[in-house]
Amino acid sequence: MSDTSRVAIVMSRMPRLVTPEAHWLCGLRAGLRRIRDRQQILLISPGTAGSDFVLRGAQRLGVVTELVPGSEAPVRDRELIQQVAEVLVLGVRPGGTIHQLLWERLQGGPCRVLLIDLPNLQPPGVRQELLELGATLWAPELKLIRPFSERVEECDPAVLCDRVATNSILQLAALPRDELVPYLTHTTRACPGPWPQQTQDEYLDSVLDGSPTANHSALHTLLRIVKQRRLIGSARMIRGGYPCVSFTAARVRELPGLRCFRTHRARWDFEPFAISIRRDVLERRGVRPAIYGSENTWAGLAEPERPYFQLSGDQDEAGPDVPHHDWSVEREWRHLGDLDLSDLTRDDLLILVPTVAAARQLQPHSPWPITLWPGDVT
Repeated sequence: MSDTSRVAIVMSRMPRLVTPEAHWLCGLRAGLRRIRDRQQILLISPGTAGSDFVLRGAQRLGVVTELVPGSEAPVRDRELIQQVAEVLVLGVRPGGTIHQLLWERLQGGPCRVLLIDLPNLQPPGVRQELLELGATLWAPELKLIRPFSERVEECDPAVLCDRVATNSILQLAALPRDELVPYLTHTTRACPGPWPQQTQDEYLDSVLDGSPTANHSALHTLLRIVKQRRLIGSARMIRGGYPCVSFTAARVRELPGLRCFRTHRARWDFEPFAISIRRDVLERRGVRPAIYGSENTWAGLAEPERPYFQLSGDQDEAGPDVPHHDWSVEREWRHLGDLDLSDLTRDDLLILVPTVAAARQLQPHSPWPITLWPGDVT
């Protein structure tokens, strides 16, 4: 039997992309402040949904914590809920593990279950069922849900963008004619988790503090690149762990045809946020076409060639349940390491975004022209 001072914070699942203003995060901040003010002991089971944010937030507020020894899911969720006298509940998925465990806990003995009363956290049917079993609602005061730090980073482009008048004059460039001057294009995507070269704690703090840099959407990824005047090389999905910046030689008007959702990677390829650079400019920087081939091709490559290798198909590396994909259709080129953009002129580089609103956000901070992604974005 647990003592009355022990409490847990639970949620069914974490969104892949975290935004600082999300309702679950507001509820988490409020729940942690409530626990601190009541001098309760917070039990945390590492590996459960949101546990990194719960632990880091507790550390920031000086909440006393205890770690529940790790188990496999859903056992670790069950062990956590069974060991506390009070459960603060964020999001609940109907029929999910947390829903079932809360139902069992309310049926099985004394336990305070507080449903944090913020929009879209618990579906109405689930909420009503748990209330009828004895759960209660807790509506946190506004002062409890605020970010941990209200310091605004004045130099951050995301903040400055919000101050740009929505009716400011916008000058959009024309799409380039690739048949006259070939371009290579780097598409950006949302960045769930830390930015490149950002630690996990720095990322968690930025979200808990409501920092403008905590928005890691595809637009803010592109905004960050424009601010830094640099494309940062990544070793993700590169055989041998070589950090590279990838481009496609597909014509700008062909880009929409490459956009698709990769189920086994849970992400979109070729999101409609991009930087197109003249190919002759990049070739002078050492950008080279990828070397497509088989495992035998890889084995026969000299070390200087290996950063440019790409397996032609993914069936062998991804498993038999993943449809075969011919990666050569992407016509990839690579730059080894980071790529400095600071000396590229308006004639060298063009930014593509899907909407006029996105273009307005970027325009005050971009020395380069901006145009709209070709075709409709669904």
